[in-house]
Amino acid sequence: MKNILIWSYHFPPEGGPGVQRITKLIKNLPQDKYRVFVITSKRKLKVLDYSLLEEIKYRCKFFHVKDYYSYLLGDIKKLLRSIMVPDKAYLWSLSAYYKAKSLHKKHNFDLIISTSPPHSSHIFASKLATHLNIKCIIEFRDEWTSNSLFERSKKQNKQIEMENTVLRNCSHIVTISETAKRNLQSKILSKNKIDVIYNGFDEDDFKDYNFSDHQIEPNKLKIGYMGRLNTLHSPKSFFSALSKLSTVKVDLTFQCTIIGDKENSKWIKPYPLLKENFTILGYMEHHACLEEISKSDILLLLSTNSNKTEVVTGKVFEYFRLKKPIFAILSSKGELYNILVDYNNAYIAYDDDPESISEELLRMWQDFRNHNLVKKIPDTFIDRFDRKQQAKQYIEIIESLF
Repeated sequence: MKNILIWSYHFPPEGGPGVQRITKLIKNLPQDKYRVFVITSKRKLKVLDYSLLEEIKYRCKFFHVKDYYSYLLGDIKKLLRSIMVPDKAYLWSLSAYYKAKSLHKKHNFDLIISTSPPHSSHIFASKLATHLNIKCIIEFRDEWTSNSLFERSKKQNKQIEMENTVLRNCSHIVTISETAKRNLQSKILSKNKIDVIYNGFDEDDFKDYNFSDHQIEPNKLKIGYMGRLNTLHSPKSFFSALSKLSTVKVDLTFQCTIIGDKENSKWIKPYPLLKENFTILGYMEHHACLEEISKSDILLLLSTNSNKTEVVTGKVFEYFRLKKPIFAILSSKGELYNILVDYNNAYIAYDDDPESISEELLRMWQDFRNHNLVKKIPDTFIDRFDRKQQAKQYIEIIESLF
């Protein structure tokens, strides 16, 4: 039996997308083959989701290391942030290093799996693996120096050096898209040490609800979105097109529900004509969020400002499992575009082409009025993104290292 240490700054009872991937992996690792230990942060949490903790609390043993930075006052934080590279979790990662080193004496770890962001986790996880002469898998849920937002980072040369060291010293690399894999392959000599394991959905999240049972209002299109709005998931072009169409096409009636963060409401403020048609909901536990979003007729997907890479987020695959039509606004025709085409039930427009957004909105509205929104989705397409498949891929990688 192998003892695996999972190094994850984000972990239940924290909620949000950053914890779901590692939670579902732990849930699906066979307990007769692996003992799982988790080292994670103890800090002030903004959102809580105890339902995720319930899924795995008896499947692993976790150890909390206090993140002192999160308890500091603003001015001190600002000072430290200016010198910490690559991220504000650097001091926590250093503390976690010494804690994990001590835990190894008792539990004799065979493997470390480190997941980021924050990327400072990889620095110390790979350092510890090298020191202990054990295997180490580095997982990038978001890219580091190839991230579209990296150009805003400080001390970029230092970060590039840090990333290269991590990539060189680890045993294997996992990431979430083929685009990210290509970016990483350009930085290392061994092209075979990188695998793509997409995000996915957990079938158990869908078994207790009738997700297709909602009342369709024939004259009102219900649009749903879950997650935070930000630069990489910007609704500006969508809101702008919707606002213009609302003034010229009076029969275009809709209701849009956005779930994830109350701060999402700031994005709608520049569009006063839309406010009465929008409902902004705060964070919900994962099951409740899926149940609420399933009441929509169409699901909104935003992938914007992706000039270097693509982030194929977990919500994409949960949208697939709901078998709902998707309205996607993308940066370009890339990997995500190809996956959506294979799904065969997506309306696709482009962030820098307002005309394409308006055209797809009108086509979507017409299909809704003609009762032609819902299309048959092959189970073979959906099943490949089951979280159990993700775990099988991980197990193959783990076993190949021994």
